[in-house]
Amino acid sequence: MDDILFGWEKNMMDREYIDQQNRIIEAPSITIKNVLIALGYFIDNEKESFLNPSDKCKKMIRDLVLHIVQKHSHRGTKIHHIQDRIILLKYSIMEVITKWKVLEEHELKYVGAFFDHVINQFTDIAVNDFQTAFETLARPILNLNNYDELCGEIVSKTCSLLPQDYCSLVTFYNDTHSVRISDYTGELFSELMHPIDWELIDKVRKEKITYMKTVRKKDRLQDWAQISGPIEINNKVVGVLSLHYRSAHHFDYDEQKMLEILCRQAAVSIHTLKLYKKLSYAYQNSKFVNEELRLTKSRLEESNKNLLELDRLKSMFIANISHELKTPLNTIIGFSELLMSSLEDKIPEQNLKDLNNIYQSGKYLLRLINDILDLSKIEAGKVEFENEEVDLYEIVLNGAMTLRSLIGDKNIEIKYNFDPNLPKIMGDETRIQQVLYNIIGNAAKFTNEGSITISARADFENQRAIFSVEDTGIGIKKEDQSKVFERFAQISNKQFNIEEKGSGLGMTIAKELLSRMGGEIWFKSTYKKGTTFYFSLPLNKQ
Repeated sequence: MDDILFGWEKNMMDREYIDQQNRIIEAPSITIKNVLIALGYFIDNEKESFLNPSDKCKKMIRDLVLHIVQKHSHRGTKIHHIQDRIILLKYSIMEVITKWKVLEEHELKYVGAFFDHVINQFTDIAVNDFQTAFETLARPILNLNNYDELCGEIVSKTCSLLPQDYCSLVTFYNDTHSVRISDYTGELFSELMHPIDWELIDKVRKEKITYMKTVRKKDRLQDWAQISGPIEINNKVVGVLSLHYRSAHHFDYDEQKMLEILCRQAAVSIHTLKLYKKLSYAYQNSKFVNEELRLTKSRLEESNKNLLELDRLKSMFIANISHELKTPLNTIIGFSELLMSSLEDKIPEQNLKDLNNIYQSGKYLLRLINDILDLSKIEAGKVEFENEEVDLYEIVLNGAMTLRSLIGDKNIEIKYNFDPNLPKIMGDETRIQQVLYNIIGNAAKFTNEGSITISARADFENQRAIFSVEDTGIGIKKEDQSKVFERFAQISNKQFNIEEKGSGLGMTIAKELLSRMGGEIWFKSTYKKGTTFYFSLPLNKQ
């Protein structure tokens, strides 16, 4: 059986060779005629320089080669096949010349030289074609307009670079596939017209390797061949590119490698298109977001204008109200103080207490109005800060003197510590004193006995001047410590017999003033044992 099969295959190969030789020997008369004309010109005019023919003869040979290539090649023919046909044509012409005695015997040597020039010219043309094909292969496949058009370009480029009867591109999306055929012109796809081996496609898709298959049967009409390569993106096959022959075909190494290069190019192009689409989508979204930001910015600018106007109206309101309230309050305070001093021995004790309540309430309201006015000015940025040389020792000494007047007849010892190395600083003396007075005012109010210590020292490592006011008063409960710097926060305890009320803005104002002078404020407190407030200022002379 094997011998029979071997004999059949040998007969088929011999038959193919004989058919090929007959096609060349029995070439159209126009080809034989053109060869003989060119050969005759070569012999008549190039005898003296037949090894290096003239430009005119070279052009004639080139035209002849192009004619031979056109007449004696078919779609998919390889370069060396056409070269073999030219050599066979040479011997066929020699047979014609010898048979019909077209040339003299001494002229036969020119025939070999002539055909050597023909083969050399064909080689030059083949090299140029190969260079063009290589440049086309190296050029990216890129169409950023449409995915279908990009797939069409991939098929078109494959057809231009590789021999085939038709080319197919199968692309996958989820569980569906789309098929494109090189000569598909719009009619419904039919596997009868363009057969595809789907088993081979599935194998390539699953194993991600290029496969080829050739089917050869006794019935020549059913012979076919297919080679398929995977288009892979991020370790996932998104398509399969295939070359098809309607006859048996042996795929060589070069065809396989060129197909794999095209598959990689197709993968890069498809991936690039997807990224481009994402970028385009992101760009469109960014344009939308930018427009939204522009509108938001416009609305914010309008809101800021309204807020500035409201702030201006608020400042005017506070200034007017403060003026309207302070004038009658000063009158009330002044007259109540005058009445108490002039009528102290002339009116009943209860009436004197009532006058004192009027006096104290007036003073409380005046402090509250002044604090509200100060805070509003600070927040509005309307408070101007002086930049002058400040002697911190004088501030501590003045603070101790003020504290003495605040504690009255309480059994409290006043102490103060001053670092002699503490230099003078540049700042606003009035505002620094205001901060210190607000702190010692609280210390005097919440301390009934013990001591209050005012200290100032230098922290040269951090370039800061550190002030502290330590008391042995009632302290602050843990749950109240977060409220210390809040506006209008009232922290007191009736069991300690503390009845005097403040505005609740003293520590808020102190914090705001220090913030604008580059300083900080913080505290430590233990309930029923005492509190220490600290604040710092930059230690520099700039």
